[in-house]
Amino acid sequence: MNRGLVVISGFSGAGKSTLIERFVSEYPAYRAIRSFTDRKRRSEEENYYFISPSAFDQMIQDQEFLEHTEYAGHRYGTSFMEIKAVQKKGRIPVLDLNTDGFEQLLRSEDIREDRLVSLFITVQSPSVLKERLQKRAAETEEEIHNRLQAGLEEAKHMNNYDAFIINDDEDRAYALMKNVIFEFSAGDPFDAVSFTASLRKLLEGEKEDENINN
Repeated sequence: MNRGLVVISGFSGAGKSTLIERFVSEYPAYRAIRSFTDRKRRSEEENYYFISPSAFDQMIQDQEFLEHTEYAGHRYGTSFMEIKAVQKKGRIPVLDLNTDGFEQLLRSEDIREDRLVSLFITVQSPSVLKERLQKRAAETEEEIHNRLQAGLEEAKHMNNYDAFIINDDEDRAYALMKNVIFEFSAGDPFDAVSFTASLRKLLEGEKEDENINN
């Protein structure tokens, strides 16, 4: 069953942007919604509207955002106009949101929850997540720590989603993601409570629990 709106969330470093890009490239009926942010551009490949903090403040004041949140020290927002422009062309919006943004969306009177399908992209364990962030070599250790700390806050709300996708292999994760979106099938079994506890230990400098979600 096709749904009217797709929401994809996930930890920074879990590979959700790659999966979204692959999906909308294969299925033109779906269009990724480009978010606004007040942080600086890190690479030319990033698909955001980069605006100043004062411009972001003005958009909030003018109530232009469906949702807006702060993540790892920077703000991100989804514009009503972006969604409406995609829908006007007969396409289905795909939103890349963090958990706070998703909760805001669910509270919005402009979005009907029964037209949503929502996925959370994760990895096998917090240590894998940290390794992926380090391999990107785009951030300092402090910034990586901040992203993991932000991930801990997101982990508290993971059970709001229809399905989990463990991105241990991109092709496998992508095939499962399509099944969830098109058929509303189940995602991967995932122990969110154990993952959250293990991530907290990692941030505190302790050894995380082994065999999470194995």
